[in-house]
Amino acid sequence: MGKSYEFLSAIKDADAILTNSFHGTCFALIFNKKLLAITNNNTGDSRFDTLIKLFGIENMSVKLIDDIYEKDELFCEYDYNKFVSVLENERKRADVWFEQYINSSKRITLKNLLAELDYKLFLYIEK
Repeated sequence: MGKSYEFLSAIKDADAILTNSFHGTCFALIFNKKLLAITNNNTGDSRFDTLIKLFGIENMSVKLIDDIYEKDELFCEYDYNKFVSVLENERKRADVWFEQYINSSKRITLKNLLAELDYKLFLYIEK
């Protein structure tokens, strides 16, 4: 099996996930795992903030690893049904976006497409 399979299997088989990876966070949510995400903003990566606010999982993240010591509870559980509901709504929004983008007269360049797709593709992972 390939590295992607090993990565996903490790997350799926885990009891809880500690990660500083955006994609690790996404898959932990999809597989309904207890999670603690380290969202260090020094990388300038706003995807974490968007994801965390969208799904209301602020209690499952810290900005820096040292912040772990100040948390009352590590690896919080979350309302998976709420997560699925928000994900379904976002998928519908993504469907509309893809349809508009594909049917628009706007010139699609690889740069423009990649800039828009990273988050949108997350919504289709388990569809």
